[in-house]
Amino acid sequence: MKDSHPYVRKTAVIGLLKVYHLNPKLIGEKDIETLYEMIKDKDSIVVTNTINVLNEILKKEGGISISSKMVIHLLNNLKEFNEWGQNVVLDIVSRYTPKDEDQMYAILNILEDKLKHSSTAIVLACTRVLVNYTKENEFMYEQVISRLREPYLTLISTSENHGNNEICYVLFCHIYFLILK
Repeated sequence: MKDSHPYVRKTAVIGLLKVYHLNPKLIGEKDIETLYEMIKDKDSIVVTNTINVLNEILKKEGGISISSKMVIHLLNNLKEFNEWGQNVVLDIVSRYTPKDEDQMYAILNILEDKLKHSSTAIVLACTRVLVNYTKENEFMYEQVISRLREPYLTLISTSENHGNNEICYVLFCHIYFLILK
C-alpha cells in the first residue's frame, strides 16, 4: 500500500478488502490507520477506493469516521476526482456536520460551482449536501431551493432532448421530495 505506483496502491487497497471478506480478524488497527492515511494520497482513484474500502470494513461502526481535516482536504482536491470519485467525496461531505456556521458557508460556497456540472449525479449529490446543511434553517433552505431551480431545469431539458426519460424521472422525484420538505 506504500508502493510508488498508484495502480499498485489502488489494487492493494481493494486486496485488503478481499482479505477482510475472507477473514475479518486478519485486518488490524494498523491496517485501518494506514487506510486513513491513504485518504491523503496524491492519486484520486486511490483515495476513492480507500474511502469505499474503509466504509465497507467499518460498516458495523457506521462507516468511515469523518473529520474536519479530511473534509477540507477532499474538497480542496475535488477537481482531481473523476465523476464517480466526486460522488464518493460528496457523500462523505453530506454526512459531515460542520463545526460552525462559517465552515458550513465555506463548504456551501465551494459546492456552488458543482451545481452547474453536466452530471446529474453530481448535481444530486450537491443537493444532498445543501439540503442536509440547511434543513434546520428555513431561510437558508429556501435560498438553496431557489438556487437549485436553474440547474434542475437545465438537467431536465438536456435529458429530455437526449431521450433520457429515466433521468428526468429521477430529477422530478427529487423535486417532489424538496417540495414535500
